[in-house]
Amino acid sequence: MPHRLLCLAVLAAFPLCVAAGHALAQAPPARASSPAIAVAPGADWRSQASERDRQRLDALAATWAEALESVRAGGQAPAVTAAGALLDSRPGEDGAPPPAGAYRCRSLRIGAVDPEAVAFIAYPAFRCRIAVTDGVTVFEKLNGSQRTAGVIIPDSPLRSVLIGTEAQGSETGFPRYGADAARDRIAAVERVGPDRWRMVFPRPANGAVIEVMELTRATAAPEPPSSPARGRSGTSRRG
Repeated sequence: MPHRLLCLAVLAAFPLCVAAGHALAQAPPARASSPAIAVAPGADWRSQASERDRQRLDALAATWAEALESVRAGGQAPAVTAAGALLDSRPGEDGAPPPAGAYRCRSLRIGAVDPEAVAFIAYPAFRCRIAVTDGVTVFEKLNGSQRTAGVIIPDSPLRSVLIGTEAQGSETGFPRYGADAARDRIAAVERVGPDRWRMVFPRPANGAVIEVMELTRATAAPEPPSSPARGRSGTSRRG
C-alpha cells in the first residue's frame, strides 16, 4: 500500500504536509502550492533541519553572548534589561509548544552584525496563530512585511524547536524549506511566563545577531500598522 500523506491546510497558499510513513513526496518548486516543510508526527527536529540550521541552534549560547555584547557596545543595554525574562539569555521556564490559538507576536532584534547598525530594534505586535493537527504544531505569522511559518517540534523539557521559512512583502505563499537558505528559519521556543512564549532565532538573515519573537495569547488581534516608519530610537513599524 502506498504511504498515505495527510495535508494540513493552514492557508490555501500554505499547505503543510505530514507524512504518515517514512517516504516524503517530492514537492514541486512553485511557492504558492508547495509545502514549506514535511514532517512526521513525533519526528526529531535534527532529522528535519539543515546542517546550517543545526549549527546555528547548537551555537545559541555563544550567539546570545555576542548579541548582548553588541547591545552594550551600542548603548542599548537598558532596553534589554527592561525586557526582563523575554531577553534573558538563560533558558525559559519550560519547552512545551504553545497551545493552539490566536496570538500577538512582536519581534525584537538583539545585536547587529554591522557595528554601525542600530543594536536594538523593537517592532509592534502583529497577528499570529498556532494550530495543532494530527499531532503536528503549526505556527504562522499572518501579517507584516516579513512573515514566518513552520512547525514546532518538541525537543527537551526546556525548549521546542521551530523549523520554517519566511515570506516577504506581497508574496502570497512560503518558500519550501531548504530551497533558499536565506529564507530558512530556525528558533528555540520557550515559555517565559503565563501565556507568554518566545522564539529565539540565532543569526537570522536580517542583520541581527539574534531575533526574539514574543508570543502572547490574544482574544482579539491588533490592527496592522498603517505605514512603515523607523528611527534611530530603536523602534520600527516594520516586522
